[in-house]
Amino acid sequence: MTTPTTTVPSGWKTTTGLLDDFDFDISEAFYGVDKRFMEGKVTLLHLRGEAFQPNSDGEMVSVDEEHTALYSCGDGWEIQDGGQSVAHTGGKDQFNNSSNIGRLIDAIVKLGDEAVTEITSRGDPTNAEIFVGLRFHMERIPYTIKDRVTKLPVERDVLLPTAYLGLIGQEEGKKGKAVGKAVTKATPRATPKAAAPKSTDKAAAPKATPKAPPKKKGTEDDLRAQIVTWGAEYAFADHTQLVETVFDSDYFPGADALREDDQLTAEVLDPESELVTTILGG
Repeated sequence: MTTPTTTVPSGWKTTTGLLDDFDFDISEAFYGVDKRFMEGKVTLLHLRGEAFQPNSDGEMVSVDEEHTALYSCGDGWEIQDGGQSVAHTGGKDQFNNSSNIGRLIDAIVKLGDEAVTEITSRGDPTNAEIFVGLRFHMERIPYTIKDRVTKLPVERDVLLPTAYLGLIGQEEGKKGKAVGKAVTKATPRATPKAAAPKSTDKAAAPKATPKAPPKKKGTEDDLRAQIVTWGAEYAFADHTQLVETVFDSDYFPGADALREDDQLTAEVLDPESELVTTILGG
């Protein structure tokens, strides 16, 4: 099998349906948990803000007013100060580079002097507030880990900054479609106040602590039933939230199998498919 050398039109390219290449204005940051992620047993850095992508005219327009990126902290990190900071039970003051927050920190450091000078002047990454007011270009970057059970390599991906774009409000606001929020002015090298965790998270709040459905063998119908059974455990706010969760194996045990099934993937990405309407209840 040979790889074509000619330019492939955009219509012949595929997508996961997730935001994977966008500008991100971070307006909220806190440490918390998410019950969809390892059943709420791992501490996560929550970064929230507005996501922008270019339209057909090349203008940057808002595509998600309240986009959330989550970064796992690894074992032993406990939430402090109502979510404004974390501390390690063993006294460590550095995150492991194999955790997603470690990958986030390493990615920021690689962006160069301007990014490093700005963010380090705000404090240490154990304080969530240092991320508030920053603007990055984000891309979904693949990496490989060893599965804890099978010990086999497993492909994952994580949203990481690939360019530092300065501070929110440092340049004239984004042009294009007006969608609501004004861009908030950030004071350089000030210490912005981190947003405390909200009692009702925008992320889907489970009706009950979901349990992984029983493993089923082999057929597409089995995987479809597994998706429906799993989906019934959650009160998803919308189709976007469902898509961002079901393809992540930390949330849905059958995510890897789903990614390999083109027909089921198409059904999940179609907001009007019978599978999606069954899960969302209409």
